[in-house]
Amino acid sequence: MASQENLYSSFQIVDEEEFLSYFKKLGEAILVIPKEILYFANVALSKNCMGAAKKKVTLDTIKSSEATETVAVLCIDDPVMLTKICKKLELVPKYKKHIIMIPRYSPSCQSTFEKIPNHEDIHITEFHAEIIPIAPDKFIVPVPLAYNNCFCEADISDVYTISRALLRLTLIHGFPSRVFTAGTISRRVYELMQNLKHQICSDNSSTYFSTKGAKYDDLFIIDRSCDNITPFVTQCTYAGRLDEAFNPKYGFMELPDGIQLEGYAPNSTIRLDDNDLVYKEVKSMNIAFAFDWMRNISTEATKIQGLLNKTRGTPEWRQHSRRATEILKIRPFNNLHYQLIDRIPMAQTYVKHMRDFQFDVIFNNSTDFDQIYDFIHRGRYSDALQMLILSSVTSDGIPQSQLKKFEEILLSLIGFDFVPDWIRLQAGGLITPRTFLKFGSKFSTVMRELKLLIDDEKAPTNDFYAGYYPITARLVENCLKTGWGPSSVCNKTMKNMGIELNTYKVDEQQPPKKSSDGKPFRRVLVFVVGGMTISEMSIFEKMGEQLFSDNQEFSYQFHCGSTDLITRTRLVETFCPSLAKNTI
Repeated sequence: MASQENLYSSFQIVDEEEFLSYFKKLGEAILVIPKEILYFANVALSKNCMGAAKKKVTLDTIKSSEATETVAVLCIDDPVMLTKICKKLELVPKYKKHIIMIPRYSPSCQSTFEKIPNHEDIHITEFHAEIIPIAPDKFIVPVPLAYNNCFCEADISDVYTISRALLRLTLIHGFPSRVFTAGTISRRVYELMQNLKHQICSDNSSTYFSTKGAKYDDLFIIDRSCDNITPFVTQCTYAGRLDEAFNPKYGFMELPDGIQLEGYAPNSTIRLDDNDLVYKEVKSMNIAFAFDWMRNISTEATKIQGLLNKTRGTPEWRQHSRRATEILKIRPFNNLHYQLIDRIPMAQTYVKHMRDFQFDVIFNNSTDFDQIYDFIHRGRYSDALQMLILSSVTSDGIPQSQLKKFEEILLSLIGFDFVPDWIRLQAGGLITPRTFLKFGSKFSTVMRELKLLIDDEKAPTNDFYAGYYPITARLVENCLKTGWGPSSVCNKTMKNMGIELNTYKVDEQQPPKKSSDGKPFRRVLVFVVGGMTISEMSIFEKMGEQLFSDNQEFSYQFHCGSTDLITRTRLVETFCPSLAKNTI
């Protein structure tokens, strides 16, 4: 299919007007950005927004001072970050202090702020940057604590933020003809979208939210809790392994020591996007295939000069010359990624043990608890907890004796800070006790009925999770093929898991769209509440290219959105912050 239309970059232009209008009222103000969200700010704010400030500084540079200045500090919807900012602003008592909450000043942050001493000196405003583009077909609604809040803390205030963002999306790009929800939170998101929609226009015949000419044909809203397995399985794509190994943020990656891109300073930050000619080609490949691709480019680069000399003066020379020019552009990026792939931990024993453990738990429903204890003794508490969670969600819980033992060990090693983390894990259903012997599990049924095991090693979707097919992807695929009716396999299977599937027909389906090359297609938006992995997003792209290619009438183009781009480590540390400072 031809290159995809970027539906999300326009939101930055709209948001720019709101930001510049607010900053103009402040006069000459310093823009302060916490280091944790520096790269987020670079994506959320346009160059004009950044340029509106008197100067830009990071929060850690603010020192004790009696000077008079005006500062505006960016803050995401996170009570911990808000508390940290207010504590820092105590150092500058004479400053005019403003905090810009992105994308919303939620009730949890309001409650936290009201308990902070001298908070009356600080003015808080909202900046509704709700759609953050990370690729032409991918975006983030920046509520990174959505999983913890919605599924562990029973705090559904994020539902409003998500509903508002998706409604804004449909206001600009049209309302899809069909909406599908999987899970209670997703159903609430859609219901709130409808309520907000009617507040904007009570007349259903209004041109607002029309399905005619809508950019999306179908919208899927899925609870992350419908598939708690995928985030805890090691990603096998190159982009996924980069994400797990180097923790890039919003496409910005700080290069490890000793690695640099030609023409850039050592230890600089690079942008992982389609302007990187190698990353563009290999990001969705299995990491082994990505390595082969890079090696082939290196081999070709060493041979191309000889071919040019050999064919000089012949018709073949022009062809080799064009290829030499292409390789000249690619080579700096290829050298960079060749170095990076060498740093990704693949051969280390602990990585192999982790993957073997995941395979046994998912495909054989067998848990070797000694491996988890071994990871704990090695100080890899986060990895151990990920293994424990995966075992629990695939086996309907952990035997009580084992669970009690793990709790005592982790509490003794990490301290009492771990107590609320452990409670959250149990409240979210990620770690639960199993009090009786049971043959098989609910996940075993899901595994069998939804065909989550990929038997064909050559299948296009085999490269993402080494033979495992995410529940989220299978739900969407089956729905588009056969629907989610009461008698469908998906409906029966997920109902057994206690998960509700809903279908809302908004209007008659519109004719397929036409791409720039004239081929008909339907565009589907998949939004996951609670985070998606980058490999998970890539599967949907592959689905559009391969799984529906036999449809002669039209193909599918998938777009993905979520509340965060997650890895198994980042997800665990959102509801277990004590691990972040106590693990290797």
